[in-house]
Amino acid sequence: MGELSVLTFNIWGLWLVSKRREERVRHIAEYLRTCREDVVLLQEVWVDADAQALIKAGKAAGLLHCTHFRSGMFGAGLVTLSRHPIIRHQFWRYAAAGFASSVTCGDYYAGKGVGWVRLSTPLGEVDVFNTHLHANYCHDYRLPPPDLARSAAAAAAAITGDEALTAADGSSRMIGNVPAWHGSRIADDDDAGTRVAQLLELSEVISIIADSSSSSSDSGGRSSRHVILGGDLNCKP
Repeated sequence: MGELSVLTFNIWGLWLVSKRREERVRHIAEYLRTCREDVVLLQEVWVDADAQALIKAGKAAGLLHCTHFRSGMFGAGLVTLSRHPIIRHQFWRYAAAGFASSVTCGDYYAGKGVGWVRLSTPLGEVDVFNTHLHANYCHDYRLPPPDLARSAAAAAAAITGDEALTAADGSSRMIGNVPAWHGSRIADDDDAGTRVAQLLELSEVISIIADSSSSSSDSGGRSSRHVILGGDLNCKP
């Protein structure tokens, strides 16, 4: 079975705000000119000149196919580069966008959402989702109550269709030697609700794309396409 290597990176490319933006973009472009990844997902590419420079650098390394997703007043800030042909693409802007009164934050006006591309690869068609959720400006996190952790595991099972995610007692699936939800921390800032709403929208988008893949499903009725999700979720693991 073949592999796809994926890089996801938030470049922090805010005009006039991000420190040493031009210098950092030059260094990122230098890396992209020789990178070996098959797919590169970039977030916070807010300046069009930066986007063009990074796209050009990626093409020098064989990342010949790209989509620059645009939305809102400043653009979505999302760029997806690929070695393999992009045969379809679409952008969904999140309905949950934060508060218009938070002018200094800018998330409401940025037009954040999820950009989707479908790649034609030696592995078959691959759906790739690139997203950037509402920022967390205070970085406060706490352990979730046990009931919430169990509910999260159950919700994940419902989304993925993987009944093995939850045991009969509601405990979570094991990943390696660590339970999937053990030690997970949830954000405790004013915008946490917005991110949760965006995550629900994101899961719905992925479900819609998966449902539209019925023409390439296996004998069990599940889509045979691979799915990759990358981006900046502004969450702690």
